[in-house]
Amino acid sequence: MSYKNNLTSREVFSCRFLQRLILFCAIVMPCVSFAQNGENDSGIDATENKLLNQFIQSKGNSIITFDASNIKQFWIDNSVVARKDCIELFLKNGSSIPLKLQLANVSGAQDCKIEVITEMPDIAFAVSNMRMKQISSSFQENKFLNYDVLASSFSLEDTLIAHTPRYNFCFLLNFNARNCESIKIKAIVLSFSDSKNVISTPSGTFNLTREDLFINRGVLEKEDQNNSFSVTGTSSYFYSKKSFFVADQEFTVSVKIKNAGKSATRVHVGYMVYSDKHELIDSGSYPYKDINKVLNVISSEKGGKSFIVDSYPEWAKGCHVSLNAKEDLSDIPSLSFLDGEIEDVKELNDGRAEIIMNSPVSDVLKHGDKIRINKSFWNFILSGVKDLKSGEEEVFSHTIKKDNSFLRNSKEAFSRGVFYFRPVIISNSLDSKEDNTIQISDYTVQY
Repeated sequence: MSYKNNLTSREVFSCRFLQRLILFCAIVMPCVSFAQNGENDSGIDATENKLLNQFIQSKGNSIITFDASNIKQFWIDNSVVARKDCIELFLKNGSSIPLKLQLANVSGAQDCKIEVITEMPDIAFAVSNMRMKQISSSFQENKFLNYDVLASSFSLEDTLIAHTPRYNFCFLLNFNARNCESIKIKAIVLSFSDSKNVISTPSGTFNLTREDLFINRGVLEKEDQNNSFSVTGTSSYFYSKKSFFVADQEFTVSVKIKNAGKSATRVHVGYMVYSDKHELIDSGSYPYKDINKVLNVISSEKGGKSFIVDSYPEWAKGCHVSLNAKEDLSDIPSLSFLDGEIEDVKELNDGRAEIIMNSPVSDVLKHGDKIRINKSFWNFILSGVKDLKSGEEEVFSHTIKKDNSFLRNSKEAFSRGVFYFRPVIISNSLDSKEDNTIQISDYTVQY
């Protein structure tokens, strides 16, 4: 009996222990399972982030990345929120507030590629310059992991606005998505490469065809099998998409031009030239009458159209005011200007002068600033000109090289500060009411 009672007690104990063990397991195992799943998720996230970072770094050595860690330093609008692992943009009528970016240490001879990494496939973006002209739009690239990749490429030259360096390399990035209140982005990646339109080989011959030219104010009439083509317009001009890097070699540009129409035309050939950042250099980049006279600003009224300088300068209506002038001419060719053109200059009794512009003077001028009077703007260096009658043909050929001691916008030489050039052709009807037609052939650049 006693033995039986003892056995029953053990059975009872065993049952109670088993019950407690089952209860313990029921409580603990989900926690263990959750912890293990958490470790796996964390491992997956870490691996994914590592792969994503490697994907971004593969875009090149010079890349710029915007993500949740830094976006609010650049995009401060309240519609932009930095979440734990993404950027969230709240949209208005399907569009975001534009992200304004201005790049440094880049060149107009480079291309920029923007890639947007997101888990939302139905979004798009566009890039515009500061004149609100759209210069590129996005397209779908191959997916990476579970992410969609939207991309768009554009030439940084398209962000340049002549004579207004404060807008150079500045652009707007705008996102849109239909029927969405917000979109989420993992990262925005900018990468850079040399433009394929820049020719930098030390020697060779390049044949310019219709595909290599921008045509302005003219209509392409026809293109022949021998790579010749015809353009019709009252005042047409066209220039090379290709720009040539200027070192110390000579360049010879040659072209055959025929008047293929009925109206006489005046044909000019020449160049457009650019700085090391591929910014346009023109006649306005050089001193008026080649006079090196630095003027000191005495006063300027913000919002007004005039300002006072310490002496009376040589000038002409339409001249421009270059900023940051140097006595040693180290600022020439100038690339920074006051807005507008000179309308008038009045000599004051005390030897000073009031310079009157045709538009309000911005707030860039202050007492003590040094300026210079520069020529009016003209985008071209002309190397040849000829009036062609109907049926008449002319071969234009010109040889030029760079001279670092030369400081003029002239066919004699490429000036100091010129690093790239493009060939140009201009055709103006002698009778402005009639169209002219010119045929272009054998357009070559030898170097």
